Amino acid sequence: MFYKQNQSYELDEKLFKNPTSEYRAAPFWAWNCKLNKDILNEQIDIFKKMGFGGFHMHSRIGMSTPYLKDEFMGLIKFCTQKAEQENMLAYLYDEDRWPSGSAGGYVTKTHKYRQRYLIFSQNSREHFSLDEAINNSKDYLLAVFDVVLNEKGELKSYHTISENDTTIGTKWYAYVHTHDESPWHNNQTYVDTLNKEAIDEFIKITYEAYQSAVGDKFNKIIPSIFTDEPQCKPKIPLSFADSTDDAQLPWSFSLPKGFSDKYGYDICGYLPELIWNLSDNKISTARYHFHDYICDTFTECFADNCGDWCKNHNLLLAGHVMGEETLNSQTVSLGEAMRSYRAFGIPGIDMLCNWLELTTAKQCQSAVHQYGREAMLAELYGVTNWDFDFRGHKFQGDWLAALGVTVRVPHLSWVSMAGEAKRDYPASISYQSPWHTEYRYIEDHFARLNTALTRGKPVVKLAVIHPIESYWINFGPSENTFNIREQIDKKFSDITKWLLFGTVDFDFISEALLPAQIKNTDKTLCVGEMEYNAVIVPDCITLRRSTLEILEKFQSSGGKVIFAGNCPKYIDAVDCKDAEVLYSKSIVVPYDKISVLNAVSEIRTISIKNSDGSPTNNLVYNMREDNSCKWLFIVHASLDEYNRHDYRENTLSQNIRIYIDGEYTPKLYNTLDGNICEIAHTHQNGQTVIEYSLYTNDSLLFRLDSKVRSVFLQKTDDTRKPDKTIRFMDKVSYQRTEPNVLLIDRAEYALNDEPFNQEEEILRLDNECRRKCGFPLKGESLAQPWVVKDTPVKNYLTLKMTVNSEIEILGAKLAIEDAETLQIQWNNETVSNIPDGWYVDKAIKTVPLPKINVGKNTLIVKIPFGQRTNTEWCYIIGDFNVRNEGTISTIIPATDKISFSSLTNQGMPFYGGNVIYKTEIETPDCSLKIHANYYRGALIKVRIDGEDRGIIAFSPYTIDIDNLSKGKHTVEFVLYGTRINTFGGMHNVSQQEWVGPDFWRSTGDNWCYEYILKDTGILASPVIEIFEKQYLQFYQ
Repeated sequence: MFYKQNQSYELDEKLFKNPTSEYRAAPFWAWNCKLNKDILNEQIDIFKKMGFGGFHMHSRIGMSTPYLKDEFMGLIKFCTQKAEQENMLAYLYDEDRWPSGSAGGYVTKTHKYRQRYLIFSQNSREHFSLDEAINNSKDYLLAVFDVVLNEKGELKSYHTISENDTTIGTKWYAYVHTHDESPWHNNQTYVDTLNKEAIDEFIKITYEAYQSAVGDKFNKIIPSIFTDEPQCKPKIPLSFADSTDDAQLPWSFSLPKGFSDKYGYDICGYLPELIWNLSDNKISTARYHFHDYICDTFTECFADNCGDWCKNHNLLLAGHVMGEETLNSQTVSLGEAMRSYRAFGIPGIDMLCNWLELTTAKQCQSAVHQYGREAMLAELYGVTNWDFDFRGHKFQGDWLAALGVTVRVPHLSWVSMAGEAKRDYPASISYQSPWHTEYRYIEDHFARLNTALTRGKPVVKLAVIHPIESYWINFGPSENTFNIREQIDKKFSDITKWLLFGTVDFDFISEALLPAQIKNTDKTLCVGEMEYNAVIVPDCITLRRSTLEILEKFQSSGGKVIFAGNCPKYIDAVDCKDAEVLYSKSIVVPYDKISVLNAVSEIRTISIKNSDGSPTNNLVYNMREDNSCKWLFIVHASLDEYNRHDYRENTLSQNIRIYIDGEYTPKLYNTLDGNICEIAHTHQNGQTVIEYSLYTNDSLLFRLDSKVRSVFLQKTDDTRKPDKTIRFMDKVSYQRTEPNVLLIDRAEYALNDEPFNQEEEILRLDNECRRKCGFPLKGESLAQPWVVKDTPVKNYLTLKMTVNSEIEILGAKLAIEDAETLQIQWNNETVSNIPDGWYVDKAIKTVPLPKINVGKNTLIVKIPFGQRTNTEWCYIIGDFNVRNEGTISTIIPATDKISFSSLTNQGMPFYGGNVIYKTEIETPDCSLKIHANYYRGALIKVRIDGEDRGIIAFSPYTIDIDNLSKGKHTVEFVLYGTRINTFGGMHNVSQQEWVGPDFWRSTGDNWCYEYILKDTGILASPVIEIFEKQYLQFYQ
């Protein structure tokens, strides 16, 4: 049992206030350098202070310690022992980087385990025997077809021919091709996830290695192993029916026999139907069977195989599959996401950027409900960039919690920022981010929430048939099928949004899983652990016969079946009218929001309305029944709301009225501070009604006690006006918590003895020199250092950089990677390469510099240049300011005061640390309201007279200070910064949402040499309202 403390009859308030490790997040801990026990030990201590309950030990970009070997396993043991000492959890990860399956390339050194796929092409290519294809990764000719299309681009006729036969139409070759070797797979390939023997080998190499090393800690300190994005080779349809491009489909050499055993015919004779549509709007049953077979085989060979091993070894399989979000992405990557979840002890999803994928989460949550799993996992915050603040962390985490997520896996906490590691989907949620010391504020919120939302059983009365199989039958050339596929996908998204934002919770039903899950159809549809009062069939084009028969039994016993839209035309992808009888007996409504919501109004559990009586359209909820009470969690889940230009400054409340079926006594559990309080409410017509003013970052956790009692609350007079209001109109004193910084990211360069080349950005010139040396280029796809032979370095690279200064500076330092290996000169003076400290990350060492002169200063760095060399930006740090104008940056005198506006324009364009704004006020005996809603940073902490008095991170951006004595007081506002202007991709014009490793290496019109800097700091004066003590009064 994962949540062992949930066996108590009710939630212990002490546990709510101080949750233990299993309720807390466990980040992806990126093992991305040459590891040692000291740094791992230190970082586990940091994680604990941040409020994390554990960590996923995850080999990532830059890993130098040989994967799965003795040294690596010794570190796994060490960290597991450390976790046990700290009452934390150690989570395993089953791959070197991702996707899971090839064990860092160990598995696919054996050619028969390599991934295969079908290339359907008009171009002939050299091909070999089956034995050569299997054991030496050669191309194999599976079949040749004479394909004739009609004027619509549909199949008029096709038949198999010999390779040298003449054709009536066009000759198409079907080749089985082996996945190409790739640096991403450490110069091997991805694995054949349709081949059980290959996955057996993956399990043997990976899972059994962990079993040998730390198996005695399974289900104790080690609860699970994370599998990441396993997948099939993506299906690539033709763009146009008459295209000369290749089409691509997943394949395995065992596929023809396995398919024939299951469906009774040879799929090889029907391959054109997988590529083109049949004429006269006919549906291809072979196409339907192929998608079903691929999905089933992947699920059995990979998910079930890994899941069964874990069950047999007292371990939970956790993680997520590839392509969960849309019907298209699922079809392309593996067929259907829900089918794999049956094998997971902790089913999970991947939520990248600040995307809001309700369908992704709802699919997984549905399986969690039906299989009675204790927990649901989400990899979250990945690809959000350095400036994703606490508002973003709370927003994404909140809506995911409402859709079932209880195991949070923040992406990503780097061991090191050395080399490419610093571009591995930032930010680093660890010591490199200056706000990490305050992250417990976020973690405590979610951990407290989990103590409630992991208890009891979900309250869900509605099921929706998942429409993925209607998508499969339309997966053909884009010109023929794009519109219908887009429409089906939109309907899938629409019904999810209509129901969730309409406050009608539901679960999806996977047709493939349903026959094994069904328990009862008498009035309620019992699917696994869930009981549904109604089922929606959402405009499905095809249904399974097994589904139809179950729905018929359910409807005939008094169950509510609702068809939204048309009657299915096909059963098991065969033209059939058998669904018409059920359709005629069921409730039929148009496929629109109002009609669907009206059809399910009788099973609604709660409704939420705005103060004007209109239904809310931005909130979702999670309700659970827990013995004598229920838990109700309500959150914001509108990305449109989040992306509004004024979202981060908005202090307006949304006044809502919550109607809950049944009479309860509610309590509000404040997850941010751990306090529990009574909440004003009324009872009307058998409902509990709560009125609340909800701010943009708020979420609400209510305990609904079935014992009804009267509650009388004393209210504070919030209408009183302050006796005095303070705004800071002049500049204020400030303090940086780390040295200011000048970024140096351009240099003239010379490889070996060549003359200096024209100045270029450093990452660009690094790859140019790599081309000259014949080295692999740096970027997203690069073999891990642990597989790259560390050969003697024969080349050297010299960088010559110019530093402009308007003042003389003493005591400045150079922050640069691998300082000990470099020859450094400053204005022709040799600089010691012995580090005296580090900047931001321990891989970025500092060395003292001689005096910085007025005017131009020259920095020359000579770098031993090999395949594993990191040629990176460097920094001058010290007590000075910097002026940036376009491409030119200049050191200028430091100032002792700043205004409340962007720090970027006040001498700190590249500064990423914290800033303390220092003010002084004089007050009578009083209370204060301190308000600061316009800032760019992670959060603001308020100190009065040196004492921490509260955090400003969420709307309405106000904290209350009581019982302040008469006199002068120092008020400090600590703005916690981000590294966006220090390490961000400041030359990428697009500033796109997806910030991966290649974001820093944009080209063409997406590149500029000017710096694209973001505002940082407190951008408008905080407001302090003073309320003299004698005027404070209460009323009842």
